[in-house]
Amino acid sequence: MDQLSMATGLRNSSDVLFLMLGAAFDGFDGAAARRFGGTSWGVYSDDVADAVNYGIAPGYALFHALPGVDGWILGPFYTLFTFSRLVYFTLNKSSADPNFFSGVPSTLGGLITLSSLALFQGHPALIGLLVGIAGVLMVSFDARYRHLGRALSRHKRAFYGMPVLLIILLGGNRLFGPEAPVALILAACLAYGFKPNVGHMVEVVGKYREDRGAPD
Repeated sequence: MDQLSMATGLRNSSDVLFLMLGAAFDGFDGAAARRFGGTSWGVYSDDVADAVNYGIAPGYALFHALPGVDGWILGPFYTLFTFSRLVYFTLNKSSADPNFFSGVPSTLGGLITLSSLALFQGHPALIGLLVGIAGVLMVSFDARYRHLGRALSRHKRAFYGMPVLLIILLGGNRLFGPEAPVALILAACLAYGFKPNVGHMVEVVGKYREDRGAPD
């Protein structure tokens, strides 16, 4: 790997870190609003921050990192899907179950997108595939995803695992370079993203087998 590719990969890995920090602060301000109350301005500012963090920034990264028509197509494509997901979330917020998301949250979409840039620089087909997966998962509104932040807040012992996770990520970075923790993050995001679909498929196959085995 030449020095330019290494520098690009390191920069994209840093983008993943900053997006995760943005997601953490997004969780903090949401918890503060639930505890102390929010304002109408706070709701709109939160939507704008999400649009910038998870829609515009990764879309611009795609546009800047991919040459020619690839960047021109994938950047706006990803941003458009993210905005669609955020608009749906905002309009459906009052009637939705607060413990679940309809479709993958835009945070995960951003992590998948930036992780693909960090890991597969020079392979636009793989990047395009993962960006497409992120976009489709975000607008799969019939799929329900547990709100991890609220689930963890009810099981506070789970927070004790955070230092272990941090040690694993830092250790992977130390031993194998920045690609190792980014690959782990990407794998975790994809597992979370496909879990409801795999579960639904297992239910359908199980029901089909039961129907086939039922007596006439």
